[in-house]
Amino acid sequence: MLPEVVAQVLSSPVRLHSSRLVCIDGRAGAGKTSYAAELAAACRVAASAPVTTVHMDDLYEGWSGLPGVAEVVWSMLVNRWSRGLDARPAMWDWDARRRSSTTAIPLTPLVILEGAGSYARRYDHLLTTVTWLECPEPIRRRRALARDGAVFAPHWDQWARDEERVHAREGTRARADITVHTGAGLTASGGTAPAQTSAPAGPAS
Repeated sequence: MLPEVVAQVLSSPVRLHSSRLVCIDGRAGAGKTSYAAELAAACRVAASAPVTTVHMDDLYEGWSGLPGVAEVVWSMLVNRWSRGLDARPAMWDWDARRRSSTTAIPLTPLVILEGAGSYARRYDHLLTTVTWLECPEPIRRRRALARDGAVFAPHWDQWARDEERVHAREGTRARADITVHTGAGLTASGGTAPAQTSAPAGPAS
């Protein structure tokens, strides 16, 4: 399926200034980070152009940050990119529990925003494609807790409730241009998912 997705993304209209913006959304443990890496690599080769990937884990204001992250994405990234400016997000430091100094992220021909809550109606008009990753809850939970268990386990239930509310508010599933099923330990392209040896302290993707 990945080649078809690459073709769809690269043939879709440019709506974010001079760039295409792709959102990869879904629940915790669905495989969003792995899928984003595969898509970025494939698009980089197909287009012979740079691709920027931004991870939502760097933008949430801690474990309660999902409901308000759309405004963070808009104000720190998408609004600036839409005017041809570098994005200047203040990344979240999960250990210090505060935002760090700002980081300049230039606008490249393709930008991938991956993570729960990456899609929002606020900037829908600037998006090229929205991809939803679907995976059964038992598999997602097993993946997420295998990666971040000691950190994530106490927050799983509240994070899941916030995901449900945010995705219902934004209508993410219904809005998605592409739905990818990632159950049974497979990556979006159908191969065996690589082992994750390290991860940010935030929610598993």
